[in-house]
Amino acid sequence: MKKRIRGILSITLAVILMLTFSACQETKNSPQSNSKDLENPSSNIPDTDTSDTLKRTLSSGAVINADVEIPEGLGDSVSVYSANLLQLDVDNIVNIFLNDKEITDKTEAPSEEDMGDGRFLSYMTADGSTLVTNGALNANYSSAEFQSVQLDYGLEQANQANLSEDFSFKTREEAAKEVIIFLDNMGVSVHPDYKCYSLNYQYLEQNNSDQADELSKEESAGIQPEILWNEELNCYYFRFTEQINGIPVTEEFRDEKDELIPVPEITVVYSKRGIEVLEISSIYETSNPKNASILDLDTALTKLDQKFKSVIIEGSYTITKIRLEYIPIKSSDAGEYRIIPAWRFYAEHTFASADKEDPNQTITDTIKEQFLFDAVSGDEIMTGVGI
Repeated sequence: MKKRIRGILSITLAVILMLTFSACQETKNSPQSNSKDLENPSSNIPDTDTSDTLKRTLSSGAVINADVEIPEGLGDSVSVYSANLLQLDVDNIVNIFLNDKEITDKTEAPSEEDMGDGRFLSYMTADGSTLVTNGALNANYSSAEFQSVQLDYGLEQANQANLSEDFSFKTREEAAKEVIIFLDNMGVSVHPDYKCYSLNYQYLEQNNSDQADELSKEESAGIQPEILWNEELNCYYFRFTEQINGIPVTEEFRDEKDELIPVPEITVVYSKRGIEVLEISSIYETSNPKNASILDLDTALTKLDQKFKSVIIEGSYTITKIRLEYIPIKSSDAGEYRIIPAWRFYAEHTFASADKEDPNQTITDTIKEQFLFDAVSGDEIMTGVGI
């Protein structure tokens, strides 16, 4: 949840609100037919507020015009954790998705780099559904009908107004509640702020046609089998973020060595029949919590201001989003991590540069950058995407 800002110079922090979700009943049916078996989730998922915009000009000249995401009820301290990547219950996942299906092909081999439980598993069913797991650290399921549907092609550039409708089988909110409960039962706690795109079958048909037009016949043949486009393919496309005690886990992070650190990825496609696609990987399982005081927003902004004043800046910076989140820091080569809180600042850097076609002319460029600060120590965490 996001906390409304009640002032520019200070933010009042209160007691940590633990977010809990009630578990649904265990079921061995396919998730494409089990939605009626879920308990009523209406009281299980907390509502979210819309964050206000913080406006301020720092002494360095940087402009703050940002949405601020701070968990409601956050105190002046949070836990710092040891963590490992969660090993999913593969047998349970197989039972959920393939219990009522005829398995026609099963492959088992050692996982890449002896990941997780050391097993790579691949299943294919008579109806064309597939399930793949690697080391029990990730799982990818797709029903036959959605095996070749290109869901996210051009999604970010699409007209968002056309991707927010409620379908007749369930509203977006109702579908999200059922999916969140399903994930919670898998041991995956997700933040209640999520992305949801309503993809009707006409959009999917056009989307797939547009992509096929950009590919050769040979390339498009592999992704464009005969699909019977109809209302049964209307679906909600969800992207979730893992949370730990109400604080989201980062969706993007490289360490100071520019090494890509695994970050949680959770995608679910939900239709009238239930879950059509599940893609889940790099979920963190925490242990050894240690309480630590954190910087408030004003202090974090001071750290950012000092950063800007310590370098020569060309052009101007506008901070468009501020978010308190957990980030994983690799502590050993044995798959061990520390989970620490951090302030992330999303920025737009506008500056003048020479025109490539006519060096005598200048043009104005705007690029996106990010700045990350350890919310406990106040030290900057280098990410490779800022000055």
